[in-house]
Amino acid sequence: MKLSLGLFQLFSIFSLLCSNPIFAQCLDDQKSSLLSLFGSAPTPSWTPKTDCCLWKGVTCDSSNGYVTGLDLTNCSIRAPINSTSFISLSSLKSLNLSQNLFNSSIPASLGALSNLTHLNLSDSGFTGTIPIEISRIKMLESLDLSRTDPSSPFYLRFGNLDFEYLVGNLSGLRQLHLDGVDISSPVPRSMGDLANLTFLHLSGIDSSFVGRLLCLEVLDLQNNSFHGKIPSSLFTHPSLKHLQLSQNQFDAPLVEFGNASSSLSILDLSDNKLQGLIPSSVFQLMGLDTLWLSSNDFSDTMDFSLLQNLTNLRRLDLSNSGLSINTGGINFSLPQVNTLYLSSCNLKEFPDFLRNMYLDGYGPTHIFHQSEKVVFQACGQDATCVNGMVGRVHDACDFSKTESSWVSACTPPK
Repeated sequence: MKLSLGLFQLFSIFSLLCSNPIFAQCLDDQKSSLLSLFGSAPTPSWTPKTDCCLWKGVTCDSSNGYVTGLDLTNCSIRAPINSTSFISLSSLKSLNLSQNLFNSSIPASLGALSNLTHLNLSDSGFTGTIPIEISRIKMLESLDLSRTDPSSPFYLRFGNLDFEYLVGNLSGLRQLHLDGVDISSPVPRSMGDLANLTFLHLSGIDSSFVGRLLCLEVLDLQNNSFHGKIPSSLFTHPSLKHLQLSQNQFDAPLVEFGNASSSLSILDLSDNKLQGLIPSSVFQLMGLDTLWLSSNDFSDTMDFSLLQNLTNLRRLDLSNSGLSINTGGINFSLPQVNTLYLSSCNLKEFPDFLRNMYLDGYGPTHIFHQSEKVVFQACGQDATCVNGMVGRVHDACDFSKTESSWVSACTPPK
């Protein structure tokens, strides 16, 4: 009986331990390294007498107490990094120091973090040459060294051929953010060998390699100095979902292309100098959700009926594009559209297809989006506006309000 009772108690204790696992606490050397990393604690929760696995921004492996993640985004850290502290933090898999104020160079000791898969140093105040040692972190899947504020005095640059070395070594990259980084070297052929790359944001380089990145889903090349013709291959890329080419100097006409992509959902060509006609193949991009063509130099009369093929379209901006929009004879509606800009499109009458939409605002010169409704800004009920429209806009609309107020002016006709 006593033997049976002892076995029962032993089994009960074993079951209790299995159902309530004990999580390892932070190791002493990990805590010491974290406390010395910046010279002082970046957040109040970092105190020597507490478990560092419970500190803000710290993630640990629950089985052994090693630090695997460090996220100190926007902690106003100003002190230089103590490079030697990384020696005992070699288990780090994710390091995010973005939006801080280091005002120093990137420590070369980061190259010793061989287990890193995600490294984000964007907008951190780092400056100078990017250390070649980062190219040795061969497990990296996401690298962000970007500077999103062009006015920031802090900027990074690659040394001669360092960018080629980085691309050649980090073949597992899925996301690469280098906007605002001075690459200052030709694009290496190995760029097209990043077979797993899905997100790419670069500044000031040739984009001819993109066609070889068969997994690429997001290509952001906005705010560069590209000019000439946009490669038609970008509109036929098999996996591309988001193409952002705004704020460049593209000035050649768009050309027709075959095999239009069915995956492309966001196309932004705004703020360029594109000329000529809009090819009809643009309106064969059946997956488009967003189409921005504003602020260009097109010289075309566009038949609005071309949009009826884009059944997924929700956001459209043709304002100040040089286009003259023909809305006459349209017998279809755009019920899914919730954002519409048609400023300075040489409209002569209020489009019939808008009459079945819920409209907020006080008159038609600039149609734009607010609170998920199609809204528009007015210049008066019977006045000649920027678009040149005259006459009554809608019998259900009341434009007696002053221009300084916003009103729910229109209701759907009964």
